[in-house]
Amino acid sequence: MVEGLVRQWVARVHGVHLDERAWWIQVSREGDESASVVLRCSHRATVEQAAAVLRLWQPTRTISLRVLNVMLVA
Repeated sequence: MVEGLVRQWVARVHGVHLDERAWWIQVSREGDESASVVLRCSHRATVEQAAAVLRLWQPTRTISLRVLNVMLVA
């Protein structure tokens, strides 16, 4: 990756579920719904922390969804 190069894209939210421990948010890249991911976010996680995890995500075209953890708190 070239230093200073920023990868930007729009996330499309497909669903949000809240349980006693986390927010579960299914997203894909806008215009590419064939690859999606589920963010498992602590109730205290920020948008900036979720965005940081998404910047590291490399979409794949697999059948099963990948879960990315955002600021887990035991």
